[in-house]
Amino acid sequence: ENTTISKEDRARTLMYVSERNRQDIKYSVKNNDDWLKKLCTRVTAHPVNSNNISRVTQLFNKTNQLNLSTRRLSEQDIIAWQDKKTRSMMAISITDLFGDMGLVGIISVEALGAKGRLVDFVLSCRVMGRLVEETLIHLAVSELAKLGANIMEIVYEPTERNGPTLQVLENAKLEKVNQHTFIVNIDFGYEKPNLVELNLLG
Repeated sequence: ENTTISKEDRARTLMYVSERNRQDIKYSVKNNDDWLKKLCTRVTAHPVNSNNISRVTQLFNKTNQLNLSTRRLSEQDIIAWQDKKTRSMMAISITDLFGDMGLVGIISVEALGAKGRLVDFVLSCRVMGRLVEETLIHLAVSELAKLGANIMEIVYEPTERNGPTLQVLENAKLEKVNQHTFIVNIDFGYEKPNLVELNLLG
């Protein structure tokens, strides 16, 4: 038990030091773009599998602020949901100049013929405001293009705590249909922010 606690304490300490270093850089530069250039943020999309499904399940059930619908899924639910060729789910991890931030997000999409939808947009608030959000929208559009859709619909389902998700969508230069619905023309695409690197695995 003491060994486990020590490992957790060390990991937590490293996380705090890394975050302090990120903020120190932020205060030393003139604008947000300069900060992001220095951070060298890298987003990696992984297939959801036995290696990460425990963490993915945790994210589904504990993430509230950046969560499109806050649907709660068990491991069995996740496995069953993925078992269709018209669906795609990816686990998102992030690294930057100061280290590995771990698996911090989930993106899932579903194609219903030519119409696709963003089903899950789940992201830890630890990485808010670093263009990761826009990178994940780009990723979702790209995945739906592979599934043959030409429109992506995004329906925000409000809760008491997920207001930041609506702010992300409103700031992402999407076409707004109504207060909580947005669309992207997949044929036109959605540009990935050039200050974030994106890697696809599997």
